[in-house]
Amino acid sequence: MSKMAVILAGGRGARLGEYTKNRPKSLLPIGSDPILEILISQLAKAGFTRIVLALHYLADQILSFCKDGSQWGVEIEYVHEEQPLGTIGPIKQISSLAEHLLILNSDILTDFEFGTFYDLHLESKAMLSIAYYQHQEECSYGILEIEDKRVVGFKEKPVFEHPINMGVYMANRMILDYIPEGQPYSFDQLIIHLLQSDQHIAAVGHRGRWIDIGSIKNYEKANEDLVCTFL
Repeated sequence: MSKMAVILAGGRGARLGEYTKNRPKSLLPIGSDPILEILISQLAKAGFTRIVLALHYLADQILSFCKDGSQWGVEIEYVHEEQPLGTIGPIKQISSLAEHLLILNSDILTDFEFGTFYDLHLESKAMLSIAYYQHQEECSYGILEIEDKRVVGFKEKPVFEHPINMGVYMANRMILDYIPEGQPYSFDQLIIHLLQSDQHIAAVGHRGRWIDIGSIKNYEKANEDLVCTFL
């Protein structure tokens, strides 16, 4: 069965400052490989043969680099946002959507198993599946435990763990019914809309490696750690 993926690559990447002044963030290099090439190569290895790129900012550079996708053994198609349509709005512009499709941001690096995620989504029969990462964050302060105006406990700079959105989704094409035509629409809005409609949203956890390179700090860290070894 042919697998379809959509990469959302239209963002301006404003948080990356000078790095994205003349280059789309999806073409920023990690080591010697552009982020987008790493993602496409991973998708190809996971059996995704049809890939759609949603473009806006500096789209011509991405078109020139990716072409038809034959260098990775996949077919690449493009949709162009005349104006930014948010993190899910571009899906409405894609013709002939597969029944199930992988959707991912273009600024993430991970060793997440995209093919396994696809299979788990089908098994769950969910409208939407969200990949999440167990993020650990150290509090900068000592935390008091208080009951009835008395201190009953104390933790010095505890570490909290939160399941955070990885920017990787599997969706049934019926989500099109929830996406408005020609206006910005985000994944946040979609998730709220699906929950209000009592639709099944599945969650799939990941404890491997994951980084969002959308900030200068994370982008430079990714290069220091040579995250391109995911290939």
